[in-house]
Amino acid sequence: MKLFPSLSILHLAAAGSDFHVEGCLSVAVPWGGLDADLDSNCVALGDALKAFYPDMGFRMDSCFESCTVESDLDAMTPVDIAYASGQLNPATANLACLDVCVEVWNIDEDAVGADDEQLVLKYIEDSISLPYNGVAKFINVNNYNEFEGSGSGDEPTTTTGPATTGTTTSGTGTTTTGITTTTTVNPFEGYSEYRTCVTMYLPILWILGSIFGNVNELCFSFTGQICDSFHQVGAKCWETMCSGECSGDGTQDDVSDFLDNDAEAAEDSQTSEKPFDTNGRVKPDAPRNKPGCFDYCWTVHATDQQINNVIDLWASTRRGFSDKMSNERFLANRQKTFENIADFALLDSIVEDGEYTGGMNQLIEDTVDAGFTCDANCDDSNIVDTASSTMWGKTDNAALSGIDCQNGNNGGCSHLCTGEGVDGVCSCPNDCWDLVGKECQIPADKVLLKCEPDRMVAYVAKCIVEDVDEGVTSGDYHLSDSDCNPSTGFVNATESCPTEIDSNGTGCMSFNTRLDECSTGVTADYTSNIMTFSQVLKSAAVGQPVTASSGATFFMSIAPKITVDFTCEYNTDYETHVGSALVNPDSVDNSLTSTGNFVFQLNTLDPVYTSRSGAISSWSSHDAVADPYNVGSTLYYKVCQAMPLDNIYFSVPDCTVTNANKTESYGIMVNHHTDEFVKFQRVGRDFNGTFSEWNSAADNVPMPAGSWYSPSNELSNDCLYFSYTVFEFVGDDNDGDLRLTCDVHACNYDEAQPNDVSSCVSEDLLARRKRSTESIQQYWRVAVDIPLRHLDV
Repeated sequence: MKLFPSLSILHLAAAGSDFHVEGCLSVAVPWGGLDADLDSNCVALGDALKAFYPDMGFRMDSCFESCTVESDLDAMTPVDIAYASGQLNPATANLACLDVCVEVWNIDEDAVGADDEQLVLKYIEDSISLPYNGVAKFINVNNYNEFEGSGSGDEPTTTTGPATTGTTTSGTGTTTTGITTTTTVNPFEGYSEYRTCVTMYLPILWILGSIFGNVNELCFSFTGQICDSFHQVGAKCWETMCSGECSGDGTQDDVSDFLDNDAEAAEDSQTSEKPFDTNGRVKPDAPRNKPGCFDYCWTVHATDQQINNVIDLWASTRRGFSDKMSNERFLANRQKTFENIADFALLDSIVEDGEYTGGMNQLIEDTVDAGFTCDANCDDSNIVDTASSTMWGKTDNAALSGIDCQNGNNGGCSHLCTGEGVDGVCSCPNDCWDLVGKECQIPADKVLLKCEPDRMVAYVAKCIVEDVDEGVTSGDYHLSDSDCNPSTGFVNATESCPTEIDSNGTGCMSFNTRLDECSTGVTADYTSNIMTFSQVLKSAAVGQPVTASSGATFFMSIAPKITVDFTCEYNTDYETHVGSALVNPDSVDNSLTSTGNFVFQLNTLDPVYTSRSGAISSWSSHDAVADPYNVGSTLYYKVCQAMPLDNIYFSVPDCTVTNANKTESYGIMVNHHTDEFVKFQRVGRDFNGTFSEWNSAADNVPMPAGSWYSPSNELSNDCLYFSYTVFEFVGDDNDGDLRLTCDVHACNYDEAQPNDVSSCVSEDLLARRKRSTESIQQYWRVAVDIPLRHLDV
């Protein structure tokens, strides 16, 4: 062995394992340092590099007679091809060139000088060529990744481990398995991705003795055997390709094909017969004593600990598995791990799922009888040696996202989640949405929500809800209740849209619904005195008819389902004055959540009685300014919800009379308890536009089904009528008017939540107030001035 043994050895102090690279280079070194044949020179070169750089990891995968980037090297110094037909050429130019494929890891960032791919590659080129006074240039880089190292103190975004590519001999059979040389660890989940593609060679008699009728059935079982062990430890595993073709023949052709390098597979490929026809079906007349083959690719997402758990699982259940495992740590020899798993999984597929006739013992006997041999006497621990495999492809990968779209929670994505394993991607229905983290949000300039006293009105820019391929019509959407759709007038696609959200005139989707229509959701938070109403604009998944193999017809849709949630919160305090309600404007907001005001009114009035029974037949408005009240007369008034809703009831627990300068006040009803001194009375109520008096318990308002509260005369959804005897405060030297103020509390009236009426009835009010003494009780406050007639004597 030559390779310049007299050169001094360079030691690189590595503070941490930062970079991992796998690729192929053209290397030119002085002629006198090369061995006579290519194979021995390749081995010697790899050994020498390991000695030169003990703190870095070098693996010489392959050497080739070619010099792919000869012109690039010639630009630096004259070079010529080193080998022909495996033998060293006569010396010509200054340097002799050959192609090598290597794997290098434990490259410390501090030694390189920066976290920069080009600097790292240059560092490797120099590491290979400079000790020999030569030159080197990368032909291709299959993988470039970064470890979480300790050299620079920076926080890298990905972590990788070294890859293995080569030939390992076990018995008389050989398995060369390729896995992706990218081992990228997600910084959040700790998962790495391993992609493996192999051509598997096995005795055809194994296939013929099983129940498998085609290659897909074999691969389905093969996937189950491989992936079940990963699934048991919480890792992800799935098949990516299965074919009756045989892409790998175990023979390297050039640098682009250096992965396909396995002597046993090369031998098997020379004598193999295809066990599957062009449609993938098993050929019953295929020769039993010949090797057959098929292509298979699979992907694994797993942590290092999960891989170790899988190794332990296989070792504990399959005799012979441990004997074939390498003593190297997994990341340094993951190829051997995966090839062993594949070997034993294929055998288990044939014997167990394939129900090989006679079981394992008969398979061993049949295999030996057909002329296949093991390193020792064939048994269940080494019969796998009668098969071989060769890697023919690998792919790179970036850092995993850590998102599992199949975790039962859509990967945490609010809308769309795509991707396999733990490398999912969150996305939105179209580009009009904003993706913030995992949540799709509607931009403020694309939505307008108005919470009116009795309804929600919303506008959404058409681009939010449209299908980018087919556009959108109002028929594509409905509200929470699917009957609330365009045909019923609740949802409309219109070109008329508020300019705040549609400056380009592209149009809107809009809806306008009362708070008691279209299954509007209601949530009552009486601690905070907030009533929340929610409505959803949903896409109607119509779908297309699809006929299954069974003949059944299904309607399926591949279009993303879009839902937009709108929320109105009602919580305010305002007053009414003589004869009318003064209401703060409702909030109009560029968001999906806004606030609004219920409208309650307090008005004075006079009863109209029937001539016969003396019952109240109707009411007339009382103009207290034109006709002031006399002290001692009866004052009638009503408190009404200006826009009645079927699902919102209210009660009036408190009414107070205050003098003009607000120095004196008297509660004529406190916590639903009426005052006897002023002869305060509950007169009646309006319900569905009809007035009725409280004459008996039968007139009380029933509670929602399932409520534990009794029917009551304390609430209504329309109007409540009251009366009391007019009085004045003695000693008040101000002859001004009085002021009548009442507090109103709203509640949810819903059979789904029957006890939400609690805040409207006195059965619970006192207890609730005692429990909430430290909280602020808020009500809608309505008031009216009460002019008094003052007579001068």
